[in-house]
Amino acid sequence: MGPRRRPRLAVAAALAALLGAAACGDAADAPADAGGPAIADAGAGGAADAADAVAPLPPGWEAPLPAPAALVAALAYKPYVEESCAPTTYPGWPYEALACTYGGGLAVTVANPSPERVAAWIVDAASTIPHVAALAARDRARYEAALVVIAKNVTGQSTRIFPLTGQVREDKVYRFEKGVTRTCVSGCYCRINSLERTGYCAYVAAHGGEAEAACRARLGASGFTAAWADQCLANHAAAWIKNRNEHFRARLWGVGKALASSLPPPDAADPARVVEALARELPP
Repeated sequence: MGPRRRPRLAVAAALAALLGAAACGDAADAPADAGGPAIADAGAGGAADAADAVAPLPPGWEAPLPAPAALVAALAYKPYVEESCAPTTYPGWPYEALACTYGGGLAVTVANPSPERVAAWIVDAASTIPHVAALAARDRARYEAALVVIAKNVTGQSTRIFPLTGQVREDKVYRFEKGVTRTCVSGCYCRINSLERTGYCAYVAAHGGEAEAACRARLGASGFTAAWADQCLANHAAAWIKNRNEHFRARLWGVGKALASSLPPPDAADPARVVEALARELPP
């Protein structure tokens, strides 16, 4: 049996589609402001209500930003863990989750965001890469190609799967908790865009938040830590109904710094070279 969604999610998707179509059809608006992090509490929003004929949208819900059709299409697949799923809950996750079994008996509880929501996160976070943001006005086709590069990287890193707890099969079976691999030694990336805590701390410090050294000390230097897992879950919850995802912004801000060191200024860089450089930083 495929995953069941509550009426709230169907209403949200329908409203998002209507608002997106009214705004600009398939094309994305100009990139969002590239300001610093807006840190939100993990408990934002409310727990899912019992299934009703028409369930209200969660408080603070934002219709996903209009995104290019090619970007949404690049994300519009069914995550492979969603073979047989049923609604469930998870401690600390304020929305409905899915308990899924797949692959001959593997079990995982997930909070997988929709293609439209991930597309909105990408459109917003791409504004933190000056070379990509400049393409929105300079070369629309190459701008959309750059967004697709980011989407393919997300797919390669996670297939849009955010494991709250349980088993995820990649090259082998890994056990996850709150979006982080339990047995990781180095890296210990947070799903769904494989952000390292070092990159997150650098981003926060650069935008007037916690000092980088203090952030690293709090989240732990290596290995799985409860603090990093809690941060990973808190960010996912804060972004779930929003168009801004701080972890997406943190990762792409770091990519923007790398592009700045290898390319001419954004208004002079060859658009094709920008997309090529981005693909090297974010392989599929």
